[in-house]
Amino acid sequence: MGEAGSFFRGFGTRARVYSRAVRIIWCAAPGECTLMALALLVQGVTPPVSIWLIKSIVDVVTGSQDLRLGTMYVVGWAAASLLGAMARQWSVVVQMELNERVVGYIELLLMRKANSLPDLSAFEEPRFYDDLQLLTRQSSYRPVNLMVTTGMILPNVISSAGLLVLIGSVAWWLAPLLVMGAVPIGYATSYLQSQSWKVMGQNSALARTMRYFAWVVTTLENAKEVRMFGIGPYFERRYEEAFERFRRDARDARLRQTSWPLAASLLSGGASVAAFAWVVSQTLQGRYTAGDVVLVLQSLASAQGSLGSLSSMFALLLGHLLYFDQLFRFLDYRSPMPVRSPGLPVPAKLTKGIELEDVSFRYAGGTLALDGVSLAIQPGERVALVGENGAGKTTLAKLLCRLYDPSFGRILVDGADLRDLDLGEWRSRIGAVFQDFGRYQLTVAENVALGRLDALGNDEAIERAARQAGFDRHASRLPEGYRTQVGAEFGGVELSGGQWQALGIARALVRDAEVLLLDEPTAALDPRAEYELYQHFSELARGRTTLLITHRLASVRMADRILVLRQGRLVEQGTHEELMRLGGEYAELYRMQAEQYDLSFEE
Repeated sequence: MGEAGSFFRGFGTRARVYSRAVRIIWCAAPGECTLMALALLVQGVTPPVSIWLIKSIVDVVTGSQDLRLGTMYVVGWAAASLLGAMARQWSVVVQMELNERVVGYIELLLMRKANSLPDLSAFEEPRFYDDLQLLTRQSSYRPVNLMVTTGMILPNVISSAGLLVLIGSVAWWLAPLLVMGAVPIGYATSYLQSQSWKVMGQNSALARTMRYFAWVVTTLENAKEVRMFGIGPYFERRYEEAFERFRRDARDARLRQTSWPLAASLLSGGASVAAFAWVVSQTLQGRYTAGDVVLVLQSLASAQGSLGSLSSMFALLLGHLLYFDQLFRFLDYRSPMPVRSPGLPVPAKLTKGIELEDVSFRYAGGTLALDGVSLAIQPGERVALVGENGAGKTTLAKLLCRLYDPSFGRILVDGADLRDLDLGEWRSRIGAVFQDFGRYQLTVAENVALGRLDALGNDEAIERAARQAGFDRHASRLPEGYRTQVGAEFGGVELSGGQWQALGIARALVRDAEVLLLDEPTAALDPRAEYELYQHFSELARGRTTLLITHRLASVRMADRILVLRQGRLVEQGTHEELMRLGGEYAELYRMQAEQYDLSFEE
């Protein structure tokens, strides 16, 4: 985002952002918005009415002394005061309810937007997380305060107009004088708001860094290493350093920006003092009544506060609109990966298989992960993908899931370009286990059923998938079986790494998908669980097109074909026996692992 003020150079742009922001808040809580507007309107009307009634009471007391008329004015003043007090209290209650509804609504919008992105590119950009952090952190007050500020502007306009009319009835030029004194306050406060938002944007990355350091020290995921390596104090120190930079930047910005509002307030106060001094001098010369003095005195004090508040409210409105401007840019962000809608239907059953034609892929950071890969996977074929770390194996799997599109080349599914197929339908046909599988703080049954949400409540499908993944023997020992809450964060049972991975495999298997993609599925399994999984690998893969990515080459001999990647290129393919006879990359990797196992055995 450029200079904050540049966004507000065009009134049309301001109006569009404001209109869209109001629509969002109204959609979140229409009833509360109506009640808040009514309460604030009453608050705006009562001050000038009360001052006029006080002036009338003073004039009755010092003039006609009409008891009946004076009583009516007193009763009216008491009613106005009571109504204003009730409106203030009621607005506090309504504002709390409005705030809860709007915060929840905005956070849901942010969640839905993140969930709507079809690819992973945004999640690999630091700016994405910086914006999300700032928008989430400020959602607790910016949106609702836009509505409150809007609601308060109207009554303040009414109140200020009424007070200026009262003051103008004494001398016409007093009202313009007060307005001119209030203008610099509005300008100075607006400048302060725009600069503050700019500083918050600059510090968003720093705030995210602080949150990360705190997360490292306060979560179970890192607790073992934090204690074993004694690194807690290091992260505490890093947090303190980041906090001091954050606090120093914010303090310096505040100090630089306070001189203008202070000077503007002195100017506004001087205008009010001059106006009151003139009225007093005119009263001493017999030109005004005591009621006029009371009217001007109270009106000047109220008008100065009302006009100052009005200027500040417009400036606050600017700050709130800056938030919504960034929110809308976040919500309007479009993924660079085009999604055809409606997409072509996915074939009911693969007949030609999956083909990669000269596929290359480069990450946003410039790393070339795949370089001109061409291969074909036949329907029902069991294919193993092997290679050293960084060879491009996981990237290829992500391309098959269309979490990215190739930078060059194309992927064909039964002869149709994957980019033209219905994305949701294609993904529903894949059962995938990634290295960084999810560990959801839910029940065991929910962790499995997340692979196919319509399996929630289908105990038979959940238990069958868990049995195929080898988790059933763990479930039998849990206090509530498949209904056991897992994950210590919410008081559940903590699972081992292997148990979590078995759950991840079960989540993929519950889909009963035609394409099975397993990326290092046994990395955290114990030897028995790994052996059992591979023992019925043929059963799991029966009728499915299966891609197995693994470093453990002893497990790939059951594959129909082995693909070998090196530095993003497909360098070999064939069966285990064929590749061993070839004596190339695969044979070398296999022999290195075999020697390692032999050494371990001799020990």
